[in-house]
Amino acid sequence: MPSGSVPSSNRAMLAVDLFAHRRVHVIGVREAAAWSAIWVVLGVGFGALIWWVYGAEFGQQYFAGYVIEKSLAVDNVFVWAIVFGYFAVPRELQHRVLFLGVLGARCSGARSSRAGRC
Repeated sequence: MPSGSVPSSNRAMLAVDLFAHRRVHVIGVREAAAWSAIWVVLGVGFGALIWWVYGAEFGQQYFAGYVIEKSLAVDNVFVWAIVFGYFAVPRELQHRVLFLGVLGARCSGARSSRAGRC
């Protein structure tokens, strides 16, 4: 994959997220838990596929990375809470702000050497 390009699976997940949350509303605990369960099932299912196709070593590497990324994501929740509180972002707009931030980071090339690739 070229440096700076976003894999099509990431674009598909962003599209699903944007489509599913096109209506601005406060996301409750039940809805957040349901979406979290969906994404975790997809991630674990993909890891099981890696394990089955490529063997235990690659499966274990995938799941080790998955657990690390999940722990970092949970850590970020506290940062978002502080930022949203400081800037007084209304609850109904918080998902939109997070989504646009992720989209902007991906498009600006914040994690790559080639800026502007979406």
